[in-house]
Amino acid sequence: MKNILIPIVAITLMVSCESNLEEEPFSFITNDNFFNTEEDAISGVNAVYQNLREGGFYGSTYVTLSEVGADIIEYRSDGDAEFIGFDKNQFGSAFGPLNNFWTQAYSTINRANTVIVNTTLDSEIGDRVVAEATFLRALTYFNLVRAFGDVPLVLIPPEGIDNLAIPRVESSQVYDQIITDLNQIIGDGDLPETYGNSSDIGRATLGAAQALLAEIHLTLGNYSEARDLAQQIISSGTYQLFDTYNDVFDLANENGIEHIFSIQYSCVEPQFGSGYAQSFAVDFLYPGFGGLMVNEAFVASFDANDVRSELIYTEKITESGEILEVKQLPRHDKFFDPSPCGNSRAKNNWIVYRFADILLFFAEAENELSGPSGAAYDAVNQIRERAGIAPLEAGLSKEAFQEAVFQERAWELYSEGHRRWDLLRTGRYIQQMESVGIPTESRYVLFPIPLAELDANKELTQNDGY
Repeated sequence: MKNILIPIVAITLMVSCESNLEEEPFSFITNDNFFNTEEDAISGVNAVYQNLREGGFYGSTYVTLSEVGADIIEYRSDGDAEFIGFDKNQFGSAFGPLNNFWTQAYSTINRANTVIVNTTLDSEIGDRVVAEATFLRALTYFNLVRAFGDVPLVLIPPEGIDNLAIPRVESSQVYDQIITDLNQIIGDGDLPETYGNSSDIGRATLGAAQALLAEIHLTLGNYSEARDLAQQIISSGTYQLFDTYNDVFDLANENGIEHIFSIQYSCVEPQFGSGYAQSFAVDFLYPGFGGLMVNEAFVASFDANDVRSELIYTEKITESGEILEVKQLPRHDKFFDPSPCGNSRAKNNWIVYRFADILLFFAEAENELSGPSGAAYDAVNQIRERAGIAPLEAGLSKEAFQEAVFQERAWELYSEGHRRWDLLRTGRYIQQMESVGIPTESRYVLFPIPLAELDANKELTQNDGY
């Protein structure tokens, strides 16, 4: 496979509440005895974080697959044809975003493998670095397997140019590996609950590993394990909801009390900024304008008192007082940066997991196990109270509560990279897509293996229907 032989250059990791940047140039030259110091090991794992950010994996590509490839977020009709294709289920194996997703995933995995295999330091920092790299590899494989199904499972760095034709393995084997890895690092205790140094904020924590493992178990229907992991995060006291919904997305609150794990961005240098603000922006508010809009049917589904809908708008007033009317469909301000550092370069982190997500994980798993218990109601109602709407009333059936949790995830987490996976996990994908007029077939529950990868690796096979 051509993509797992990519040379690795670890540049930087942005890791602080103020989005400071510690620059640590570092080049992987050999896999033998390379990490001789803690500084080397830290620089190595920084390269893994860096790839998730600058490689584009959690940039527009991830938003396209997870949100545009679902039912709430739409792509403007006069925009890029490939992105429209994802919106309308008219994509093919030659589409660039799919190839970028695959390529960046295996580049990230290759970097993580290099750190895991070559970090043999007998120290707290050495153990933590391996745990961080293992978490990031597990996160990347989880995204790969739920996007493509069976994928190649690569656990060691490549040596030379031989043996690059790697076949896919069954998705169950990939899940087994990432569950084993996450159980190992959680059990070893090498990831801290929090970091004392501001320069380390943004790294993987114990809570991040527990959140990832909880979602994996929820995806597989292992409800007892998912519930227990979510409960551990809740009971730890490390995280809590912000007082107001808007606080979640305020740039001043990045890496705050509700945020469990985020991909870090800043404007210390323009190239270290993110493109989310522009992608969702009203036309011309930023240098350039975004293509992502909010489905009107979803907007209409909010309770009239729900403050979460206040971030969605059809016109915007600039600082100079100019009224900008939104073209086509509404936009939202979850990713608003009043002072971006350039075109597609703002300071917005990408929140992978936050505490509201965990409360809803718990409620979903608890309901599957025991029906709508008091604890399940409490988890959902904490979120509804912050949103300014009435609590769910006791007495719902298991099925009605299940539907309520699913709807709550939509209102709470729209545009945050969860929607497609929620639809697939709960078996609602085909029905929901058809309900908003998007032609859907069973093959679309998986994306096609990128054509460029099939050409480069003759051991790969294509998903059914493509």
